[in-house]
Amino acid sequence: FSENQRVLNFVLREHYSGVPVRATESGATEGGGQAIAADASLVRLNDEARATLLASYKDNAWLRDSDRGIEVPDSSYYTLLPDKTDTKVAATVSRSILGVSSSFEASYDVASTRSLQGLATDTSSVTGEIERPLDVSSAVRTSRVAMQLTGLLHDVVWGTTVYYMHVASRSTSDLGFDSTNDMLINRTESAFSIGNLQLSLSGPGASLPAGPVIANFKFGLQ
Repeated sequence: FSENQRVLNFVLREHYSGVPVRATESGATEGGGQAIAADASLVRLNDEARATLLASYKDNAWLRDSDRGIEVPDSSYYTLLPDKTDTKVAATVSRSILGVSSSFEASYDVASTRSLQGLATDTSSVTGEIERPLDVSSAVRTSRVAMQLTGLLHDVVWGTTVYYMHVASRSTSDLGFDSTNDMLINRTESAFSIGNLQLSLSGPGASLPAGPVIANFKFGLQ
């Protein structure tokens, strides 16, 4: 199989466990921008119960102006591409409880970037000239939790889905030195949350000569 081709595996055993691990590394032929990635997962099957745990890490190194021979002042302190890092942990558990099919999912993801926007110089210091790279960085943290229940009550199929997500972001940007030789930094923070609840019912509503009429009812709250 080619590296981009998807493969579907059918597990025929009632009890199964596996720990696949993968690691990759790549980079540009002219240097710079090295990328590494690694992920590992734990899969366990026990009759109708299933549990999956996944952890992944990706890092793309920044690409500076000096890596591509761009001749500008302080080219080593400017980035064409930022440094990017993404770390994720996720878990899924599903099983049947008293005839009710249940599924629970949770994940936590941290994505961050960092770049350089030049070199700040302070010539007013009594101890000599001070130089410091102008750094711009950001981080976004995302948490997700979801649960789904499905059951059968007489001839009616019912279902419940609960979903919650919280996203928090923070960014900083160096602006330069002030009159007291301190670095001026612009900081921003934001956060928001989303919650969703859905209820559904499906079953025969009436009987006609051509067959039963299936009635569906859905209720959602966000």
